[in-house]
Amino acid sequence: MFGAKSISKLFLGSMLLIMPAGSFAYVDDAGIMDHFNYANDQYLYDYFNHNDYQLYHKDTNADAYIKNDNSLFMSISTDSLGGFWRKEGMLYTVIMMKPGYKTDKGIEVGMTLKQVKEAYGEIYASKQINIYKNNPNTGYYLEGVYNFKTKYGDQEKFKYYMISYFDRNHHWVEFLVDKSSKKVRAIGYFYGEPRFGINNNNDLVHEIDGWGLWPIVLADRINEHPLKSSWRAIADAWKGI
Repeated sequence: MFGAKSISKLFLGSMLLIMPAGSFAYVDDAGIMDHFNYANDQYLYDYFNHNDYQLYHKDTNADAYIKNDNSLFMSISTDSLGGFWRKEGMLYTVIMMKPGYKTDKGIEVGMTLKQVKEAYGEIYASKQINIYKNNPNTGYYLEGVYNFKTKYGDQEKFKYYMISYFDRNHHWVEFLVDKSSKKVRAIGYFYGEPRFGINNNNDLVHEIDGWGLWPIVLADRINEHPLKSSWRAIADAWKGI
């Protein structure tokens, strides 16, 4: 199961804080899979048992399930705090890691950054809060680097954009975009306020890292021949990546 490591807090540690109405711009639909994620009162154990999922990992506050083809990951509450976060079996996190599942605006893994912006709106650096705070259909991005080892033993860097959009009801849809290819590697859905604040949302990367999902998200890069990796590094350096 890709060695999922035990973690004491994931997104469950992000306390839901109500955002003042109109305090931030928003998109009209942050839903995924035909508003599947909006049914926050849905009891999901039965859903998993009948839709080709297997238990991925049990944590203090959540159970995690994954599709047998590793395309879709979800975590749900185990009611460990007596319903303080959410009742047992309620949805917390959805992560799409392969094509085949779409956001309500038609974006799936493998699509381009350009397509994301065409569907959801322009993105700005997180520090440009005065822009995306006041303009509808806008989002923001953060940049990051994940260090990993290939199956050949080489150390490589995955450079990415972390793009966030949200609606008026505290639903967030996030896109992990490869800086090299400008393509979507993973799509995440979360509910509530991000753990590090509204203008510093990196929860998708934290979830991927915490649940040990990088071997799925970066499977092609991990298995890539060193010669191809070298050519990519040269091309990225030429482009200033």
